[in-house]
Amino acid sequence: MLAALLMVVMVTFTLYRIGIAPEESRVQQAWLSVFFVAALVSEWSSIALAVKRLHDFDRTGMLAIVMLVPALSIVAFAVLCIVPGTDGPNRFGERTNSPG
Repeated sequence: MLAALLMVVMVTFTLYRIGIAPEESRVQQAWLSVFFVAALVSEWSSIALAVKRLHDFDRTGMLAIVMLVPALSIVAFAVLCIVPGTDGPNRFGERTNSPG
């Protein structure tokens, strides 16, 4: 989930750069383009990571659609970070996050 936090930082940085660029300039347009690409990559990575964590819980990846709802995504992110997965193997494979 640290990758998702990194993407949030990247998106926030591009918003900062858009804010300090002169209005209607080519620099601002370039940062807007970077922002949209970063936002798309951020959403994709958040959903991909959520699907992997849901598989750790032995749940279907379709529940990751919650990550598209702004208020619910914050709660879902916290739950996916804190709650441990199921013990032992499940229908999606072996447990990969177990210590030692």
